[in-house]
Amino acid sequence: MKNILITSAGKRVVLVELFKKALKACNIKAMVYTTDMNPALAPAGIISDKCFKVPKVTVPEYVDTLLSICIDNHIGMVIPTIDTELLILSKNKDKFSDRHISIIVSDTSFIQLCRDKRNTGDFLQKLGIRVPRPIDKLHPIFPLFAKPYDGSLSKDLFVVKNPDELTPEIIHHPKLIFMEYIDKTEYKEFTVDMYYGQDHYVKSIVPRERIEIRAGEINKGYTRDCREMLIFS
Repeated sequence: MKNILITSAGKRVVLVELFKKALKACNIKAMVYTTDMNPALAPAGIISDKCFKVPKVTVPEYVDTLLSICIDNHIGMVIPTIDTELLILSKNKDKFSDRHISIIVSDTSFIQLCRDKRNTGDFLQKLGIRVPRPIDKLHPIFPLFAKPYDGSLSKDLFVVKNPDELTPEIIHHPKLIFMEYIDKTEYKEFTVDMYYGQDHYVKSIVPRERIEIRAGEINKGYTRDCREMLIFS
């Protein structure tokens, strides 16, 4: 039985534990390995069967380093966990599949659609899903919200409530997109997890209300029975 590799493990202790628990429940004798830039400081790496040191995902040698780890440790499935890895690994899927290693990642075209929030907004609007309306930064309406079109980890997010807060640094930031501000005191925020089978059909939809966010990820939340989400399945 081939092993599992969870990349950029960091603090994802529960994720590692769930994979180990599932393997045990199914009586599958496989290891759950992890990668991190600093394995000694990665809690998830410490509880995994072994944590391998890797370079930053954006450097050219990352893919070959990861592939070598997979080959040397009989890896059959790779689970990416961070946004910045998805496009890189998707573009290199064939390198891994040629070695019978499955990377659990979407197609390149879909990732490009999701990683650029400008494309994501256009896509959702075509499906009839309302998105925050764009705002002209040179003729702004307040309050407004600005964020990088390819951002993650909640970096460079700005809630601008009046003209004095719309600084030159924000206006001239090359990656910021500007849109209407959706007030969290009026609206609830959800992350929706969707699990698909190998047949490309959705198997499960789990809406999670976001209560507390840390580095762009839910730190505290509620799993909700939200039937409205089912219309998109």
